[in-house]
Formats: sequence, structure tokens, C-alpha cells
Amino acid sequence: MEVEDVLPPLRSPSMQAPQLQHLYRLRTMSTIDERDFPVSTEGNIPESVQKGKIIGVFTSGGDSQGMNAAVRAVVRMGLYLGCRVYFIKEGYQGMVDGGDNIIEASWVSVSGIIHKGGTVIGSARCKEFRERVGRLKAAYNLIQYEITNLVVIGGDGSLTGANLFRQEWQSLVQELVDTGKITPQKAATVEHLHIVGMVGSIDNDFCGTDMTIGTDSALHRIIESIDAIVTTASSHQRAFILEVMGRHCGYLALVAALASEADFVFIPEWPPEADWSKRLCRKIEQERRLGKRLNIVIVAEGAIDMDGNPISAETVKDVIVKNTGQDTRITVLGHVQRGGSPSAFDRVLGSRMGAEAVLALLEATPESQACVVSLDGNQAVRVPLMQCVERTKSVAAAMKNKQWDEAVKLRGISFKRNLETYRMLTKHDPPKTVDHKGYRLAVMNCGAPCCGMNSAVRSFVRNVIFRGDTVLAIHDGFDGLVDGDIRPITWSEVRGWVGQGGANLGTRRTLPNDQNIEKIIANLRLYRIQALLVIGGFEAFQAVLYLTERRHEYVELRMPLCCVPATISNNVPGTDFSLGADTALNEITEICDRIRQSAQGTKRRVFIIETMGGFCGYLATLAGLAGGADAAYIFEEPFSISDLIGDIRLMHVKMEEGVTRGLVLRNEKANSNYTTDFMFKLYSEEGKDNFSTRMNILGHMQQGASPSPFDRNFGTKLSAKAAEWLTRQLEHHSRPLTEDYNELVYNSTSPDTAVLLGLIGEESPGIRTKELVRIRDFFNEEGLKADYDKKHFVDTIEDFNNIRKMKRFGYTEFITAALPAMKEFGVHKDIDSYKALMRVFPKGAFVPTSKIAAGFFAHYVQQQTALKILIQMEENGIMPDKEFESIIIDAFSKYSLVWERCARMTYWMTKFKNANPFPFPEKIPTDSLELAIVALRRMTFYIDPQTEVYVYRTKQIDESAEDTWMCFAQSDSQCKLIEELDLEKYRLSVDGPFQVWVAYNSISYFVLYARETRVKEDRDLVEEFLKSEQEINDVSNIPLSNFGYLDFEEGINPKSKIHQQDDGTILAIAATGTSSQESLLLWLRKLEQHNPRLRSAPIVVTPNNFTEQKQSLNEKTENNFQKNFDYNTAGKTR
Repeated sequence: MEVEDVLPPLRSPSMQAPQLQHLYRLRTMSTIDERDFPVSTEGNIPESVQKGKIIGVFTSGGDSQGMNAAVRAVVRMGLYLGCRVYFIKEGYQGMVDGGDNIIEASWVSVSGIIHKGGTVIGSARCKEFRERVGRLKAAYNLIQYEITNLVVIGGDGSLTGANLFRQEWQSLVQELVDTGKITPQKAATVEHLHIVGMVGSIDNDFCGTDMTIGTDSALHRIIESIDAIVTTASSHQRAFILEVMGRHCGYLALVAALASEADFVFIPEWPPEADWSKRLCRKIEQERRLGKRLNIVIVAEGAIDMDGNPISAETVKDVIVKNTGQDTRITVLGHVQRGGSPSAFDRVLGSRMGAEAVLALLEATPESQACVVSLDGNQAVRVPLMQCVERTKSVAAAMKNKQWDEAVKLRGISFKRNLETYRMLTKHDPPKTVDHKGYRLAVMNCGAPCCGMNSAVRSFVRNVIFRGDTVLAIHDGFDGLVDGDIRPITWSEVRGWVGQGGANLGTRRTLPNDQNIEKIIANLRLYRIQALLVIGGFEAFQAVLYLTERRHEYVELRMPLCCVPATISNNVPGTDFSLGADTALNEITEICDRIRQSAQGTKRRVFIIETMGGFCGYLATLAGLAGGADAAYIFEEPFSISDLIGDIRLMHVKMEEGVTRGLVLRNEKANSNYTTDFMFKLYSEEGKDNFSTRMNILGHMQQGASPSPFDRNFGTKLSAKAAEWLTRQLEHHSRPLTEDYNELVYNSTSPDTAVLLGLIGEESPGIRTKELVRIRDFFNEEGLKADYDKKHFVDTIEDFNNIRKMKRFGYTEFITAALPAMKEFGVHKDIDSYKALMRVFPKGAFVPTSKIAAGFFAHYVQQQTALKILIQMEENGIMPDKEFESIIIDAFSKYSLVWERCARMTYWMTKFKNANPFPFPEKIPTDSLELAIVALRRMTFYIDPQTEVYVYRTKQIDESAEDTWMCFAQSDSQCKLIEELDLEKYRLSVDGPFQVWVAYNSISYFVLYARETRVKEDRDLVEEFLKSEQEINDVSNIPLSNFGYLDFEEGINPKSKIHQQDDGTILAIAATGTSSQESLLLWLRKLEQHNPRLRSAPIVVTPNNFTEQKQSLNEKTENNFQKNFDYNTAGKTR
């Protein structure tokens, strides 16, 4: 793997020259002689550059769990990009005081902090900073360290202060110059201040983000407290009133009420009616009559009534005691909610936001607005800071004006949906009798058990009963449906289920099949089931799909079918999240913390941990990020023994730097050969002189004991939506099925009536299961096959485009899964299918916005994925046309690696695909050697018409053990160039194999390159345009690969390169019968005979050049190919 593969996109309009030198060195470290050790798939850790951008990071205001993860991400991402990063301790107070409060951070300084709560660099509220005098002191202290980039982690007050500081920066700098505290020269180096914010608050009261750092952890503390209180409250039949934090935001109270089955909740955004005391007491008495032994009431600390009067926990207690006589206690959780270890979600959120904040700083210009990194539908986005602050203030104004609906709307879509779900579950009493004219809906589990299943069942049961319909519980999955283990379930039976793990209804992995389908149909008819909800993992999805496909045979299956994803593996198609995955992730993260803590005080130790997940690496990847792991091996990212050795050597470096513990995660099916036991033995052997190794296979403990707040809430909302969708389908499409049925039933075979209900971004769309068959990569799952033809392949892409919004992720994963499947679909040689696949990339989304963005290949991962499409096209002899070129330009522009590759293909393939105006001669050979000669001669003709082609049989060479052929092309001018080459300035290397098509057959070839080891002249060019502010966003003369330049004129295509990403000097081109190591070395020996100077020049040949494949012809050769071929048509031969 090249270093380019692990560098993120770098986009800085004001990047300094030392950084360019450092990053260019990383990008050109591609040969084995330059690497200290193999580069791992996770990336290479560069050395810190002492000059360049300087970033300061601080936390301010109230602390929250996850702040340390954000600080760690800022430091490490900054160091990774060559910046210097400083801690500013104690928030704004430390900035004002200066001195020891501002210290430089290192990679090791943030090791081992991701699992800690609070903030290790301290936080404080500073009154002095609110005055200009205090801000002047802060500016002076920052200027001493040349800090002109700030990452602020705090609430709306901290972010507002940072924006004011930025606006005043130039006047503060001028005042310091006028008072003689700094020199004009110093002021010129700190002319502008850039600000990026992250919201750290447990209240989740900041508009513009779905979740703030710390909110999920606070919910964990609240739910843990409620779960502990429930046992003692039940023992004494007490009512408990819990007061939770949140100031004037009721998010914590509302979500905690949903996740704990609270009887009543008081929040400021939705004040209770004037008769709330009567309604509260009636609700409590009703629950007691139904057999409930306790009551939970949650009060937000800022709760008010419709008149704006505060509602306190004491007030609520007095009402309950006075009207019901219940033994009532109050628990004020207080700062317990701020404490403890951060949840996995907050660790991942802090890490993602911290990395994005650094990238935002690198892109910032003096004209750009200060921004805050937010979470929008599971994607980190940048939002103007003051826009969010103003919206947050408008919530308070709306509540002050008693505009409650507007206040809820301003809180965001997530808050609104939580409130709607809570209203639905608690607004009315359950019906005392079921309406026998209502519908009969069934619910079942399928697959492995996971936390959140019971929450989903409870929500579905109560929502359906609330509508007056009947719910049938099918026990033990499809085994129960076959055996008839089906019975009605009541409102009170699901009491307390929301906090219980496992599957109370029972679950099995048995699926419907041709052997049991008749019994399933018989019981569906016997129990008159009119709609079915299946809760489970990939097995549940398969089951719903199977039932859907058998509808044309059985009328009993022509009913609404819905699948709710529930699996710790999170491998169900059509949804970003599955029930149980968050709980499992938290369990793994907590276990990793404990395992790593076990090594405290011992010698150096590395732990290798195996996680579940099947072929899906979700758990291993996210747990690795949340647990601060050194490596995570997953099935989706193939790795080799060199990657393992590279990570081991990184572990040696880490231990030498003073970090005594290491953590490595492996997905259970990451590799069938590199097993956990193999990796344990490898780490043990290779690290025995420096560290010891331990292995842990977590097993079923990953499923968890009690669902996390997210899984409880997610299951509740998904099933509520499922109940709504199923009943709506029945209401709109019911009609008599046969004369034997008295009631109305459902009768439809439409694909729209069998859906999977998941979460994509902020939406919970019902996606047709038939569509998901084609989207899902089933090649590692059993029992499913799609219709493999062009129509279904293109339809799959269309379905994916409809499901994924433009701002969502998933393009690269989808394309990577689709490319290997093209041959099976029979579209691997169809240009229209490749166009459809390239259109998955949204228009304009990956176009560079500045010269730096283009120079460092912005959106590098997306570009590499697009290159895979072009490579596969070239391998199959498919030439891009004008429409295809337009698609590339729309998505990536001409200033991209993708366009370079496309230009190379259109340049060569027109000359080699027997297309006018470059026709082939009538006599075309079928022998691979003769075709290779045609290819070399045709290529070199456009470089130097005087090039000669030399042909050898390897058996004629004394050192050869093979009997094959070898030919290479070289001109006199190239030989002369080798003689005059400065070997200290140029590095020689073999690149390839490349492919070129000769009519309907491809030939692999290699190139001997000479490349400069220094690029001083190019760096000078880069520095020139960096100094010009007027040109910084001008993309008319943008730098391309390795800082080379291509001039673009309107209406003129760029000059195409022969080889993608290469601008070195070509010294020779060769083709061999095989690409083995011996064949290439024999070619180099023959080159030395023709060019004696090469005997003293080291030539780099990488393992990537070696294969054992032979040159072969397409089986379907054209009839006009002739066996008789005159070598002279290929030029001079010897």
C-alpha cells in the first residue's frame, strides 16, 4: 500500500512551505528502500513538523464526557497533518493568564485519555475574558506562541465569546503594536485568527446539531440511576421523582422518560395543561390498578407550566402525596450526570468532530465565517457558528412568548419525534376492551437475540392496542409459527420490557423454507393474521423476503410485512443502525477499558481482542475508535502479513516512547488464515523482547445485559412507526379475500407492502425488501440470489440513489461492492452500466474549491474508488466516451486523478482499439509475443519514432530458469539520456504492470522511470501562488500530480499523460511472457548490457510488480487475425 492511500485529503489555502515539504515527502515515500517499516492499512504516523500551522485547543464552560476524545482527535489530526498543537489549560482563564497554561501537545500526551470523563486540560468560566482588557491579554499570550487557529470545545456562551474574539482580533493586534508589546513584524505573522467550534454540553441545547458531546453519556448515567432506583421503589411500592439537568432544555428528561417507561415527564418546551395535577394523579392510580408496584416521574430542572411558573420536584411530590397518599421520594441526580466514563457514542462523536475541526481550520480563509462542527444525520458537517447561536437564543425567546410549537420545532427534528412518540404512548389510557372489528397484527423475533428487541415489542404492542386492534405474539420465531405457539398479548404483559435485554418472546434462527411453508400458511389462516412484524437481524430480512416472493402462490401472504433490524452486527441492508449494535458497542468498549486497565502497573503488554459481527466490521471498527485501539482488522479491508508486521513495529515504537499498553481488535471473520490465534502467536514472537501479548475472545458477553438508552429509544420509535405503517396499509388497501372471511383483509402483491424500516440519516423510510436484495452484497451471505442481468444491476443503482441523500455517506462502499458483481450480472463490458455506477457520485460534491484542495487530491478516497471503475473498464477494454467524460467532470472536475486516468485511457485506447483514425494493419498476430511487439511499437511511436524493439527468448540467457519470452523498447535518445543522468538527483524504478489493449486482447507492460528525488522547483512554484491571496481560489492553473502543472485553456483538453500519476522520465518499456520476479530481473540485466551506466545505478523493483500470470489472448479472437506476421511491422528487431 502506498502512503497516498492512508493520507487524508488536505485542503489549506494558506499552507506554509515546510508543511508542503513534509507532506510531499510522505506522498513520495512509496519504495521499499525508503520505508523504515511496512505501512499499515490504518495509516502512517508522520514526524511532527516544528514549523507550519499552529493550533490551540481548549475546553470552556461546563465539562462533559467525550471532551477528552475531541481534544485527542484535534491533537493527533493536527500532528498528522504536520501542524503544531498547543493545549490551553483552564479554558479562557488559562488563555488570559498565559504562562504554564499554554503548553505544546505531543502524540503521547493524549494517549490513554479517551476513556476518561470530564476534560484533562481543565475548564473554567472566566469573567475577565468578557471585558476587552481580558481579551487583550489573551491575544498577547496567543501571539507569543504564534497561535492563530483555535478549536473551542464548549457551549453556546463559549462559542459566542470565541466569535467576538475573532472579530476583534485585528484591532487587538493593532493595540498591542501601538502599546509596544509586540513588533509590527510579529503582528504581520498573526494577522488573522481562525475559529472552529465543537459543542460540548450534556444538555443538548444547541441548535444546529443532532447531538452534543456528552449528551449520550449523561443519558447513560440517568438510565443507570433509574434502573437502580426501580428495584427499591418496587420493593416498597413507592413513587420516585427524579430531577435531571438540562437547564431550559428538556431533551435529557424526555429521552430518559422514553427509555425508562416513566409515567410522567415535565419539560420546559411542552408545559402540561392547567389541570396537570389531576392528570398526573389519575395516571398513577391507573397504573397501580393495573398491577404496577412503582411510579417514575421525571422533572427537568427548567420545567414550567403554561403560565411560565416553575414546576419543581417538591411541587410534584406534594401533589402526589396529597391526592394519592403514595409513599413518594425525590432523587436529584445533580452532577452524577456529568461524571463517569464517556459512552462509545460520545467517544466516536468527539473523535469525528475533532478531526473535522482540524480540517475546517486548514480550509479557513480570512473571509470565511467561524463555524461549528455539528452532527446532521450521522454526518459531521460545518455550520456557521453565529447562525446556530442565534437559533439557540430564539428557542428561549419562543418559550418566553409561550410559542410552544415553535420552540419544539426549533429544537430540531429529533426532539420533535421523541416528543411525538412520548405523547402517543402516554396520552390516553389503554382501551379496556379490544375492538373485535379491529385488525389482527402479529409480532415475532427472528435470528440471534440482542438488546432492544423487548423495547421494540413493547412499543408495537401498546401502539396497536391503543388503536383498538389485536396483537398476537409469536413465540420462538418461525419455529413458534410452525408449531402454533401463538397467543394474544396484553398492555400490562409488556410492562417493564423496555429495560430488559435478550428476547422475552424467544427467538430462533430458523427461516421459512419449502419444507415448513405449508404449516406457516396454515397457522396464518388459523389465527387470521392480517399483518406481520418481524424483528431481527439479517435472518429476519431473509425471512420477509422469502415470504414476499411466495405471495403469488399463497393468498395468506398478501398482507403488509415489515422488518425492524435488530442485530449487534449491524449488517442489515437499508439502514445505518440496527437495534442492539449500540449496546454491543458500549459493552465492547467497556470491556476494552477493563482489559487495558488490568495491565496497569505491569510490564509492557498488548491485548488482542476478537469481536463478533460476522463479515461486517462495524463493531471492530467503531470499538477500535471508541477504545483508542492501535489497530482494527476487518473483513472489508483486506490486510497482509506485511500490514501485521508493520503494526507490530509501530507497537515497538509506541512502547519505546513510554506508552506501556497496546490494544488490537479483530473481527471474527476478518481473515480465514490470519486468525486471532495466529495473530496472538505472531505478536508474541515478534514482540517478546519488548512486550508481552494476551488474547481475549469476547463471545456472547458482547450482546449486553441491559439495553443502552439509544437502543431503548430507537426500538420504541421504530416499532411505533411500524405499527403506524402496518395499520395505515390495512386501512387503505383492505377488501374481502374470500367468501369464507367475514372481516376485511388485505390482498396485495405490490412490492411497496413488504418493507424494511430502518434509519438513514434523519429519516426512517420504509424500503422495499425486493430493492434491498440488489443493494446488499450477498456474496458473503447464504440463501439469496438476485436476477443477474443488466436491468437489475441498473435498477439496483437507481434504488441506491433514491435511498441515499446527496449529503450522506456510502458511495464508496456501494461502488466497491458493485464492481466485483458486474461480471456475474453480465455487465462488466457494458459502458452504460459503468456510467450508471459513476453517476452514484453526486454532481459537484467532490470538485476542489481551491488550489490546495486540488494539489493534495481532495476527497482522495472517493477519487480512488472512481479510479477502480476506470481500471475495471480498462481491464475489460471499455473505452470512455464523451458522456462518460462529462460525468467525471461533473463529479470531480478536470483537476482530479480520475480525469487524468480517463484522459490517459482516451489517449491510448483510440490508438489501440482498432478505431479510426488509427486503424490496424490487415495482418494482426494472435501470438502473445507478436502482439506485445505491436503494442510496444505502437506506444513508442508516439514518444520517439526511432525507438527499436528488442526480442529475446529467456532460455537463451544463461541465468534464466524459465522458457518464455521478453521484449523491450528503447531509443538512442533514451540510451544517451541514461549516460548523462545524474544518479544522485534521479531515482530509477520499475513501474507496472500496466495494461494496454491491442484490438480485443490486452498486453501487460512495465516502464523504467527516472524521477527526481527533490522537487525544489515545483515547491517554489507552489509557494509563489500561496503568497498571492488573489490567486488562492483561482483554479485555472491548478497543480496536479506531484505538484506538476497542466495549463488549461477554455475549450481545449489537457495534454494527456501516458501513465496515470507519473511525470518521470521514461527510459525503457518492456513486456514479458510472465510478470515473475525472475523475468523482470532478466530484463534489467539485458538493459545493463545495452546501457552499461545502469550497472552502477540502483533500480527499485517493488513486490507489487511480481505476479505469476502469463500473457494470454482473448478466446474470442477476430477472424481477421493472421498467424503470419512480419516482425518488421514492429520496427527493428534483434
